[in-house]
Amino acid sequence: MTSQIVQHPLPQFAKQCVKLVPVWRVKMDAYFTELQDKFRTIVSSIRAKEVELTAAIAANEVIEQLGTRNNAA
Repeated sequence: MTSQIVQHPLPQFAKQCVKLVPVWRVKMDAYFTELQDKFRTIVSSIRAKEVELTAAIAANEVIEQLGTRNNAA
């Protein structure tokens, strides 16, 4: 009987994974950069809408005060 040494596939898989890590890192960095850009765009849009809403509320309050003054007169 001859015995054969069977190499387990896991070490080879691990070697392949280690080779791919730098590639994944670059792709993940690019992906996260893209997400950060989208996030900044959304935050900027929300802040702009908050400013618009604040201005509209202030304008409505002024209009309401003018209406109250006209009714009192």
